[in-house]
Amino acid sequence: MHHRLLISCLFPLMVVYLKGNAQTSVEGIKVEPEHEPQPQALQLKTQPRQLQAGQVQLPAPQAEVHLSSEDDVALCPSSHKPGWVLVVAHRHQKSNQIEIYDRDKDLWRQVWQRDGLPAITKMTPLTYLAQKKHLTATTSHHPSSLAAGYLAALAVGDALYLVREREHTYELQRLGQSQGEVRALALVVPSPNKTPALLYLSGGHLEQNHLRATQLFLWPLQPGGRAVLMRNIRQRHNAWDIACGDVDGDQQADVLVSMWKQTRANPQFGNRPFLYGWTANKLWPKWLGSSLGWPFLEAKLADINGNGLSELVAIEKDSQQERWRLALYYWSAFGFLPVQALTLQSEPTQLSVCYAGHSAMAPVLVKCKNKNGGEFIQLYLWDGSQVQRVWQSPVVQHAKPIGLVSDAQGLPAHVLCLINGRLLLQPLAHISVQQRERSITRINTLYQLTP
Repeated sequence: MHHRLLISCLFPLMVVYLKGNAQTSVEGIKVEPEHEPQPQALQLKTQPRQLQAGQVQLPAPQAEVHLSSEDDVALCPSSHKPGWVLVVAHRHQKSNQIEIYDRDKDLWRQVWQRDGLPAITKMTPLTYLAQKKHLTATTSHHPSSLAAGYLAALAVGDALYLVREREHTYELQRLGQSQGEVRALALVVPSPNKTPALLYLSGGHLEQNHLRATQLFLWPLQPGGRAVLMRNIRQRHNAWDIACGDVDGDQQADVLVSMWKQTRANPQFGNRPFLYGWTANKLWPKWLGSSLGWPFLEAKLADINGNGLSELVAIEKDSQQERWRLALYYWSAFGFLPVQALTLQSEPTQLSVCYAGHSAMAPVLVKCKNKNGGEFIQLYLWDGSQVQRVWQSPVVQHAKPIGLVSDAQGLPAHVLCLINGRLLLQPLAHISVQQRERSITRINTLYQLTP
């Protein structure tokens, strides 16, 4: 606690503390295409060409796999073998499709697809990284997803689906109706003895580029599970994003709900960070913040420094002077304490956090846009005392962060991103093995679900 307070004195303390005032059983649908699709090989570049701003010339892969900036790509650990698979959600005007790619050395080969789907609005990998004391079942020595091979959750049309990995094929399983269009989707494990569940925002409408009148639902990932409405997240709160973690180490999930609303302290509409704790199947207000250090554009919960607790990481904007920064906050008994802020020279448009292998430290990926409209990705890692930038992609027309890929020892080894519709795998050889080994203080959990 003393070292946190000492660090927090580096810049003004900003802490706000406000007191809080269609059942469908799981259905397995085995997809058997009329003919087995021919595998496609995508050669990833291990030494990308460093480009000048505005240049868009990346070497062509051996076989084209056409992706766009609208497509979603989830990096998911395989449950049948060590390593990763890619779940790709293609969005087209007439129909949508799901494709799965398996990695073979430096190649990603298409092994399964399902097309003719309605609109795919959201996708999230079903990966959960937990401390050893949180384990409820068997453990593995490679990245693992939920038991029974669940890779990702999808919002397809007005329904929720799970992508499931079998020994020789894949399935698309329908959970049930989502009560409207899904706006945000996350995996949550309420406590060590609770069933993992999907937490999602549904319904609502856009008004002046802000999402309004959404509702928050919980769907336990178990046979006979059904959507449960979280009634204390009211439609007038205008919730637009959710993030899950454990900020105080009590082994109970905490949920950060980003809202567009007024507060008692500030009558103007703005983004508000509301933190909720978990009790039974209900959320209770833990900290209802009117703001962070600066007005925030996006915020996530993740264990950035590997201490076993979730920190709040946010991209923020000083509207008066058109400045942006990446800010890190620790939880205290009375709110979030600012501990570090890094200036961003270009406008940030997306914030992603993910885990890689057995690393306890969540890498931070920030997508930025320069004045000419060019996009690039920056990678930030904890170096033992602070967060620092360790890599930046070329400036291109379209860029999207995906995640980090670990090596056979579980160390973060490559950053994976989408550059102009092509996958780019960038090695992190310039980061010392010693630095990456410091992060291994956790192991993955394989949760047992009844098929």
